[in-house]
Amino acid sequence: MSLRTEIDGAAALLGTAGVDTRLDVADLPPLSGPAENALAWAIREGTTNLLRHSDARTCTISLTRHQGAVRLEMVNDGVRDSSAADSAGAPGPTPPPAFTLSGTGLSGLAERTRAASGTWLITVRDGLFLLAVEVPEEVA
Repeated sequence: MSLRTEIDGAAALLGTAGVDTRLDVADLPPLSGPAENALAWAIREGTTNLLRHSDARTCTISLTRHQGAVRLEMVNDGVRDSSAADSAGAPGPTPPPAFTLSGTGLSGLAERTRAASGTWLITVRDGLFLLAVEVPEEVA
């Protein structure tokens, strides 16, 4: 999977669906295969979940680099279940109670993130849904 291709595809797909999408990903670093795969998979899974399970009007996709790691964040305003508001997520494979690891989507994301020595987080706060994945730039 190509991270750049997934980002561009997500932006186009979300735009077609009427979601105002902001990208902050200009400085894409060269990444190891597992790191790029984990981040690309996160974009694909995040986009799929946004379209299937939210009423999002806006989405921001950002990549940041810090101390040898790359962090992807996808934030959208489409939380449907108001009872899930202000739920805190935890790093790793345990999502907040409003979410499950059923199916292959989030399970696959957790698997790929672990394979890249990374962490992931999903959380809902103040009506915003955040999917974050962080991986080392270089995975051994």
